[in-house]
Amino acid sequence: MTESFKKTDGKFVRIGNLLYVRNGRLYGMKRFGGKLYRQVAPIQGLDAVDGRNRPTTAARKWVATWASQIENDEYFQAKKLTQSEPTWRNLFIEYERAATVEYSIHGSPSPSTVNHAILSGKRVLRMVGLSDNCKVSEMTLDRMEMYIELAMAEGAKPISAFANLQHMRSLFARWTKRAYEKKGWTFDAPKFPEARGLVKSGYRYLQPPEALRNATLKWYRALEKGYPEAWVAVTLMLQFGMRNSDALLCRWDWFRRSGDLVTAAYIPHKTANSSGRTARIPVSQDLFNRLKVAAGDGERLIDDGNVFKWINLEMRKLGWTGSKASYELRKMCIDRIYREHGAEAAVQVSGDNIMTVSRYYADPSRARSVAFDW
Repeated sequence: MTESFKKTDGKFVRIGNLLYVRNGRLYGMKRFGGKLYRQVAPIQGLDAVDGRNRPTTAARKWVATWASQIENDEYFQAKKLTQSEPTWRNLFIEYERAATVEYSIHGSPSPSTVNHAILSGKRVLRMVGLSDNCKVSEMTLDRMEMYIELAMAEGAKPISAFANLQHMRSLFARWTKRAYEKKGWTFDAPKFPEARGLVKSGYRYLQPPEALRNATLKWYRALEKGYPEAWVAVTLMLQFGMRNSDALLCRWDWFRRSGDLVTAAYIPHKTANSSGRTARIPVSQDLFNRLKVAAGDGERLIDDGNVFKWINLEMRKLGWTGSKASYELRKMCIDRIYREHGAEAAVQVSGDNIMTVSRYYADPSRARSVAFDW
């Protein structure tokens, strides 16, 4: 190595493919994947550069091996995966497309499940400051946990915060793997925080305060003349125990008359592809006649799907909280039936099993209010 290479004023002088000298030291330099990599050679001096400032055979062999290792390094394997990793926006689009095909073949996931999964994903992204142009891997476990903290700070109950993440988890259901592979995507699903028993075992339905229940009943009774369509919607939840979605689907052919008794029977949309259990609700002749007057003769009992937006707003004015206040009407119905007619009747009306009823819809601690003396 000549004197001119021993002092280069801090500059890197190229002497061969990927080989540079700086102030007398030999370096390997390679640009790969948009990044410049530099490494001091393990050989120096005359072993690296001959008297004519040419790299030796040993230097050329070393730099070729070093460059090869960079390209095969785990980092670049991960980089390749990142390049085939979708943005959240593309994931939402492909999930919805693939779910439509899956539903047509297997009957699940239902359109409502798909909608909830996408809306929940967008909500979580928005709350933690990510856009849907971000890569899937940018939704880290830390960000998931931050979402729970932010949601609870806004007044959400722990069960609601975790339920939102559970909806989002559907985006990575087992059946989606093949659909995403066909797109050429290779990525790991985000890690979701554990509820640690908070939702699975800690949550129990607690009967709302009596004053709030009484105020709700008073408001409900005034609707029959003031806003008949809203009265019908509330009736289907408060007296029939229906979910909002089933109330909107409710048709007159769900009702059958037997003597003086009318019975409504249907399979709840949410559990149609799981338990498939039929919900069956006895209806008095008087209530049925009033429904006929308020709902009219159309195929369905409710024509305006926006009626529940109004109901939610009015119920929040009464003191109910949560993103879907009207759902509390279904809970009030099933809880009352559980207490007054027993667990089997609550199962019959709700279409759910007894474990679900006693955890989410009824307060077993208030099942009876009479003395148990012998």
